Amino acid sequence: MTDIVDKIRFDATGVEFVPISLEDAGMTAIEGDPQPRVCTLVATEHVWIGLSKVEPSVQKLKVNNHSVLTFIEGEGTLTVDGKSREIVAGDSVVFQPGVEAHWELRTPLRDWFVMYGPFES
Repeated sequence: MTDIVDKIRFDATGVEFVPISLEDAGMTAIEGDPQPRVCTLVATEHVWIGLSKVEPSVQKLKVNNHSVLTFIEGEGTLTVDGKSREIVAGDSVVFQPGVEAHWELRTPLRDWFVMYGPFES
């Protein structure tokens, strides 16, 4: 019989994050300075997998690709199509291309993401 791991702990300790522009992150800052940073784990023509960090802030997010985010750390409110949801570590979100979201991050946010395309140039 094969043992199955039912929980994996990943806190991103020791990985190097590099800054990216608000534009490359699909963000428009409304309040505060998000300072988006990423750690790319895999990047191909059609898939980008990595970790991201965003500082407490309020921003608009324009999603250009299919995206799945799992939150490792942080808390805030995500609003899409007028519906707000509280986001905390352990939550996951799936976005379709073209979605516009409103983030209110109360604490630093860290997430694991998978985006798949093709990507816009």
